[in-house]
Amino acid sequence: GWEINTPMRWYVVLLPIVALVYLGLRNSLRTREGRAMMAMRDHELAASSVGVDVRILRLKAFGLSSALAGLAGALYAYQLSNVTSETFNISFAIQFIAMIIIGGMGSLPGALVGAALWLLLPSVITGMASQVTDASGLVKMMLVDHRAQLVQLIFALLVIALLIFAPGGLVSL
Repeated sequence: GWEINTPMRWYVVLLPIVALVYLGLRNSLRTREGRAMMAMRDHELAASSVGVDVRILRLKAFGLSSALAGLAGALYAYQLSNVTSETFNISFAIQFIAMIIIGGMGSLPGALVGAALWLLLPSVITGMASQVTDASGLVKMMLVDHRAQLVQLIFALLVIALLIFAPGGLVSL
């Protein structure tokens, strides 16, 4: 009876799911296996030398990430209501890699920061474009006529700058 057809309803549904997944992952990293996963990520040989079964731990990490990807995929398919192979192209994958690099690799807060910035920056530029509609010249051309290219340029420069100056992402700053 309750259809999720507006952005506000999506927000109401997705916010608790994101909070539960985040809290679950954060708490799982505090367990013995979570610390073993972090040790395996940092130095696999050292982790196996202290008794961590790397093979089994990789299978568990793969299962957990597959379950989370399945949940996200099901929600995304419901939101799209029509899923085709053209939806999931190389640009779609690059977006996720850029979100991880911007936020911070290997960091739960970094994933949230990267995704938030990736989603909010185009809206901020759109808001700026609405403020400068009476301007002329290069500013209007960039903000109004070539908004999508400006967003991509900003993201590309941000990724390059973070890889050079802050390899840990925005969270490490």
